[in-house]
Amino acid sequence: MNTWAGIDQRVLRWVLEQSDAPEWRSRIIELTLRPEPEPCAEFDGGPNTLQMDEALLRLRGYGLTAGNRHETEAAIWSHLRITADGLILLGEWPDLDRVASFEGVQVMLAALAKKAEDPDDKSALRRTAGAIGRLGQGVVETELESLGEGIVGQ
Repeated sequence: MNTWAGIDQRVLRWVLEQSDAPEWRSRIIELTLRPEPEPCAEFDGGPNTLQMDEALLRLRGYGLTAGNRHETEAAIWSHLRITADGLILLGEWPDLDRVASFEGVQVMLAALAKKAEDPDDKSALRRTAGAIGRLGQGVVETELESLGEGIVGQ
């Protein structure tokens, strides 16, 4: 099992689950590092306190969580929370760049066309989705052509 599936994803999900509790924002998490890591009370048979701390550091480094960490004999985490990127990765928050893209608009229109009951509405939505797709492809092709001209011109 890899680090993501075995530890990091579980820890990220755990942070997400904790964020629903009202007292979570002010909670301090203490993870024993020395002399020996201990089993994590939060996970039955999961990562120990050292592995959890390392996972939290990785997740924060990737911008998937945020929080403050201080180290003594233990790692002390405070104000731990999941970020928008963490929510997107877990499928809990829409990727707004994708939603606002030509692809996102096209997918949305195609879904609306499937649900439309009126044949004229269904047809209009399908035509609009196709036009959006062609427009998006045209924008990309124009941009690539412009970039190519810029490279050749140098």
